[in-house]
Amino acid sequence: MNSSSLRTHFEVSPVWIAGTLVFLKAVLLLLVLPSFQAWIAPNYGVGFADDYDVLARNIASGNGYRFFPDTALTMMREPGYPLVLAGLFHLFGDSISIARIANLIFSFFAALSLSRLARNISGNEWVARLAPALFLIHPGIVLSEARGGVEDLFIMLLLLFLEALYRAIDENRYRHFVIAGLLLGLSATVRSTALLFPGFLLVCSLLSAKYRQMLPSMLTRFACLMAAAVLVLAPWTVRNYQLTGAIVPTASVAGVSAYAGYHICTHLTFDNTFYAVDADAGNARTAVARNAGLKFKEMDNHYYLYFYDTRDELTYNHLLTERLKKLYLESPMLLPTCAAKNLFHFWFSGKNWRVTTLNVFIQLPYLLLAGFGFYFGLRGDRKALYVPLLIFVAYTLCVYTPILAQARYSLHLAPILSLAAATALMRRWNSSRSDSVLTSS
Repeated sequence: MNSSSLRTHFEVSPVWIAGTLVFLKAVLLLLVLPSFQAWIAPNYGVGFADDYDVLARNIASGNGYRFFPDTALTMMREPGYPLVLAGLFHLFGDSISIARIANLIFSFFAALSLSRLARNISGNEWVARLAPALFLIHPGIVLSEARGGVEDLFIMLLLLFLEALYRAIDENRYRHFVIAGLLLGLSATVRSTALLFPGFLLVCSLLSAKYRQMLPSMLTRFACLMAAAVLVLAPWTVRNYQLTGAIVPTASVAGVSAYAGYHICTHLTFDNTFYAVDADAGNARTAVARNAGLKFKEMDNHYYLYFYDTRDELTYNHLLTERLKKLYLESPMLLPTCAAKNLFHFWFSGKNWRVTTLNVFIQLPYLLLAGFGFYFGLRGDRKALYVPLLIFVAYTLCVYTPILAQARYSLHLAPILSLAAATALMRRWNSSRSDSVLTSS
């Protein structure tokens, strides 16, 4: 390879593209953003989020996995990100800048995994270059990198799992299914939403006569995958069982999330905001805990409750779940109505209606291009490779829409949308070149 061809290869390699974009974003997040943070924060959260930093500080300080030294050990958050954040705090100090640097590193490796996945699915080298670029420049991803939240670590692990799953299905070897399961388990220690996807994919595959014939073989391989995932989660599950006597493989917030979704569904109007109604839902949940006589730490913000007994976390979520069951049974159309609203919230809803409108302008081009990309992909000779991604999108919507949704929850689908959008753009580019050649001839 001569120097000219080497330079051309380097300039368009996914590593070079991802590295350049991550470097530019590092300048933006570490040098520019701090001057504008006070202006951005009321609309988009760009600091530590969801008390992950609070958990991390207590872990780093030797207080254990709890929110405050005087409250009980908690199961409210999956342990992956707080442990990573605690390690970063211990090594480099307690700083949002450290979290942002880590997020940029996670995004870089996520982009490389997405590039490999795009090459495998599309068979097109330029899709493999364009997809990570579209992912990295997505405004929602830039904002997630500014936050001290789970999104970027989860996206990286999720893409590594999907990449391993494709290889497992392609080579049909048990060890590759086990590797995919280990990566799924790791992703579930950060956020558990993808944990049941293999079962969903297996059920959907039965729609194909080809895969129905392979069912016995597929069942054993997917069982190995899930066993590996359960193995990764086992230490956390055992710990939770020792604390409460109940099996809690992920986190203990299902009731809280579902009640928040119900309250937003029934109270959000154009005269208030998503953020205000979500906060008001916290006050309503606090009343449930008080009426039940549960003891928790009194805070100005009642969105999360911090209990003095770990078992009260489960009791609290059980009470909320039972109340919701009663409400939904009394009004049978309420659940599908809320699910329909959450379909909109999942892609677009932000803290207020101005942010929601801006989210529409950000997300809609990705959604439209991704729609065309899936359309072209499913019509091509590699359609079988696009199907699992489309099923994953459907699965994710099935997870969120019955419970709670907002635009930041859709971010872990940003790489999949970017891959499909890159497929559409390259299809259009190739079509334009073909038309140009025909016209000139």
